[in-house]
This record gives sequence, structure tokens and C-alpha cells, in this order.
Amino acid sequence: MTNKIIKSGIYKKGEISVEDLVYSLKKNPDSEKIGAIAIYNGVVRGISNSGEEVSGIIIESYVEKCNEILVNISKELKEREGIIDIIICHFIGDFVVGEDLVYVGISSGHRKELFPIFKEAIERYKTEGILWKKEKLVNGKEYWIEK
Repeated sequence: MTNKIIKSGIYKKGEISVEDLVYSLKKNPDSEKIGAIAIYNGVVRGISNSGEEVSGIIIESYVEKCNEILVNISKELKEREGIIDIIICHFIGDFVVGEDLVYVGISSGHRKELFPIFKEAIERYKTEGILWKKEKLVNGKEYWIEK
């Protein structure tokens, strides 16, 4: 059982867990209004977009600015009707296939208002966040991924 309260931002690999995310959403001051929680857990894929076998990925970030961006996305989307809380957590470090890269958690009164905001939160962190990804292939090649 966790008792770590987290907020949107950049974290080192392994610094927080999905359990910390759920715990934090449920500890919101308006938690009695929660009727739905959705969690997105992005992981390292074993196949690149071009079909090559991936061994891992390195994620780097302009941490201070990206923290600000993730907090602002969360604040903006939290203003939408029915949304109680949003937490976006992206990890930095060196990852292997199957490891967690990002968590997005949203709580709302009902599922109806949750899912459109959920999709928007994911798309926005991917396009607005200041993150750099270097894919490492099984054949030894490495390359930076463009957004």
C-alpha cells in the first residue's frame, strides 16, 4: 500500500508507481465526487514504427520547462465539466522493452466526460511536452525519434 501523493511532472525511472498515481487521485479533496478513474500506462514497445526490433529507449527532457507544461495541461483540462483531477507523469532515463514510460490518470464524476479528456491529455503531453527519445535497436543502431 502506498501513501505517496504525486503531481503532474517529470520523474526519474522507478521514482513513482501506478499505485502512487491512483492513491493520489483518490486523495483529492473532492474525492467523494469520483465515479470513474482511468489510467493510461505507456510502455516501451518492442517494435519500432518502421518494424525493426527495439531493445530499449532513452528519454531525456528539459525538466523544469516540461514540468511546467505538464502541470498547465493538467490544470487546463481539470477545468472541464465533470473532471475532478488529472495527473500526467513522464519518466526520464534508460528503459528496456516493457518498462513504464508515462502515466496519465484522470478522475471524474462519470465515464461519459472522462474519455474525451483522457484522449486529449495523452495527445497534448505527446505534442507539447519537451521530451527527447532515442530508440535503441537490437541490431545495435540508435536514433533520435522525431515527434
